[in-house]
Amino acid sequence: MAHKTKQPIDKVATEGPGLVFVVYPEAISTLPGSTFWSLIFFLMLITLGLDSSFGGSEAIITALSDEFPILKKKREFFVAALFSVYFVVGLASCTYGGSFIVSLMDKYAAGYSILVAVFFEALVVSWLYGVNRFSEDIKAMVGFRPGFYWRFCWMFASPIFLLFIICVGLAFNEPFKYEDYVYPTWANAIGWTMAASSIACIPCMAVWKVATTPGSSLLNRIRANIIPWRDQIVARSDDITMNGSRADPV
Repeated sequence: MAHKTKQPIDKVATEGPGLVFVVYPEAISTLPGSTFWSLIFFLMLITLGLDSSFGGSEAIITALSDEFPILKKKREFFVAALFSVYFVVGLASCTYGGSFIVSLMDKYAAGYSILVAVFFEALVVSWLYGVNRFSEDIKAMVGFRPGFYWRFCWMFASPIFLLFIICVGLAFNEPFKYEDYVYPTWANAIGWTMAASSIACIPCMAVWKVATTPGSSLLNRIRANIIPWRDQIVARSDDITMNGSRADPV
């Protein structure tokens, strides 16, 4: 394509929506039997989009249905309402400025939020739940414990690399632009708001749980929330057993 259009390769192979909907179709049009390959290519895009949408939607549906049982009883209406919201929000991407909206969401909605969520997930699973307990759970499912390499990655390598990527990305962050258009400050603010909307759930839920947990001090409430549920049950059983044994006559 660079030879055909007499442009440098870096000018032809762009990124973002233009890569999928402009560059690839133009490249496919130069192949023998371009009609067949075009059908296969766009069929792949449709199935890929449906698969991604179903996976993400099922996570939302399952989480909300478990939290609010009434939604599980009205699952058909709940799913219809959810996908209606998808449809209304997706209409904005079909306008003349749709490519700019898609690029903004692609930049902020699934970038830092995923990295931060996975970072906290690695910390909680490896250090609060415990990598040894997690390895025993895996052994119960597959029949063997993960090796030292995996445990080292879960405890040290993954959190360090994730934190490094987040810090470097924030330190060298620049105003977002699409091709030659530089997004204004308010558009970047909307993007960061989208990114923070999912990240904020982690500290907000932590603060709410600590505030609503009974306890004599802040440290005790924090400790009660970071101890795994199974350990709490064992500790309560031990307390009941000890109190019962003390009450029994000698």
